[in-house]
Amino acid sequence: MNKISVLQVGNEDLSLTLHIPDFVDWNHVDDLKEATERSYDVCVLNRCVNEKEARILLKKIRAYTMFVLDSVELNGWTKWIYESRVGQIYSLNELQKFMSDDIKLFFPSGYGEKFDALSLSISQNFGGSISWDGYNGVLLNGEYGDDFYQIAYWRMNVPLFNEQVIDFCLEYEKDPSVNIQLKIEQFQAGSVSTVQNRWIFNEEDLKSVISIENKKMDGPIFASLLAKGQGKLRITNLHDRHSRKSYGVFFPGGERYVTSKREELFMYFDPGDMKPPLNVYFSGWKKQESFEGYNMMKKMGAPFLLVTDVRLTGGAFYLGDKEYESLVIDGIKK
Repeated sequence: MNKISVLQVGNEDLSLTLHIPDFVDWNHVDDLKEATERSYDVCVLNRCVNEKEARILLKKIRAYTMFVLDSVELNGWTKWIYESRVGQIYSLNELQKFMSDDIKLFFPSGYGEKFDALSLSISQNFGGSISWDGYNGVLLNGEYGDDFYQIAYWRMNVPLFNEQVIDFCLEYEKDPSVNIQLKIEQFQAGSVSTVQNRWIFNEEDLKSVISIENKKMDGPIFASLLAKGQGKLRITNLHDRHSRKSYGVFFPGGERYVTSKREELFMYFDPGDMKPPLNVYFSGWKKQESFEGYNMMKKMGAPFLLVTDVRLTGGAFYLGDKEYESLVIDGIKK
């Protein structure tokens, strides 16, 4: 697991009171001149700050990553930086629980990818028609049987490490007469037959993002789609992303919007110095799923909004039906 860098600002070193996991790099300072790193993954604040210190923290701390102890009075520049960084107030006990359970979700950079149609294989036992639509999916039409059987699988495996959480989102369309399940299996590292974890998700689960968490050994995961019934089934993309659970998508604070056709749009808002204008940056073409332009926009100091489109390969240029395009406009207005 990557090291997670924590900046704690205060008179008392809280690492002497709290239990800090081995993968956390704890940096206690009282004088912010000693905060030598360009940026930190998490900030813990247990004293008030002045304007100069607040300006330093604005440059070094991401929004949604500041945790202020409940003993700190929120006024003046302390309140300003708390609002700018969209902070949270924790008691010491809540902070310990966060360190034990959730600090692992504040890893430095977000990552996502998708398995497109070219990585998909259709079961040789399927006797119906198969129609490929380039990178944009495959349409199956026929009979799948009375019970759930594997109808397709993705040839690429995904590494899954101990204590890691991965989110999945499946894009598909189907006739009501077809039922599907997504099966994910994790093998032990170095083995092609020893399964140590197995997850099966039904259509109700697949209406939203699904998550798997590995409490066992490292090892790759294999995803396949099961189906039963008869009719049309269109499989588009299977997305996988390093999960931050409820703290956000890609970045802490990142938001996911989705249409009725399961097309996704992502936005990340940083309040900056909380003064107009709002700067909006649209991610360009890229295969990796994440936000783009963060460092450049943050250097401006002003409020900014990052927008990213993960459809097709590299995105679909933010164009789509009325429902999709309204997500972009409504997100900016919000």
